[in-house]
Amino acid sequence: MFNGRTNNNMLAKFMQMRGKFSNKMLKKAAFCQEHFTDTFQFKSKELDPVSKKEVVRAKTITGPEKNLKQILMQNMEDEADRHKILQLADFLDKALAMDPAYRMTPDAALRHPFLTE
Repeated sequence: MFNGRTNNNMLAKFMQMRGKFSNKMLKKAAFCQEHFTDTFQFKSKELDPVSKKEVVRAKTITGPEKNLKQILMQNMEDEADRHKILQLADFLDKALAMDPAYRMTPDAALRHPFLTE
């Protein structure tokens, strides 16, 4: 779902959909210094279009840039799919919660209406 060339690229894609990690969570992260500045800005590693070399740009992430539910709904072919697409959006929202304390457990995932109906 968040495929990328590097861990940094995958983190960027994840934050586009889910928003910024909390500073509290980043303080506990094993690789925080590799991907975030001391002020918790994201160190985006990108290919410079002119020099073709990798550059690191500090980016301030405030919130999600994309809405998963909207992306799923735009691919809806008929109204009969609406209910299942909304269930999928809810399932993914709960499975991809930023804070593990709020993330859906495997048991809860197996009981989710998207999988049981």
